[in-house]
Amino acid sequence: MSVIPILLDIRPSYAQYAHDNGSLLLVPTADDILMREVMRSVQRVTGHRPMVLTDFEIDPAYVARLRAAYSDVEEILTLPELSTLVDRFTPSDSLLFVTPVCYPVDGVDLRPLCTAPAN
Repeated sequence: MSVIPILLDIRPSYAQYAHDNGSLLLVPTADDILMREVMRSVQRVTGHRPMVLTDFEIDPAYVARLRAAYSDVEEILTLPELSTLVDRFTPSDSLLFVTPVCYPVDGVDLRPLCTAPAN
């Protein structure tokens, strides 16, 4: 069994006024950016590279910013591509969807959600 991390990214309505069409995963925090903080929690439960699933159209500038922020992203997809994403895994794989929408400042311990050892 594998735990596959899928990070959900959104573009909040207020971000439409940003010059770079911001993204929630790319929001700066006190110490880093939100995506890297989320990934610190994810890496405690799996060694798999994360995939990012967005609710907005992906443009080359977004891909470049995301990969510059976290180079180990396996793939970046939009919601309509979710079915093709799911098709590639086996029934024994677990998909760990993580949204940064209400992510706590101190992070979150994802280990209770994942009963299998990290792989």
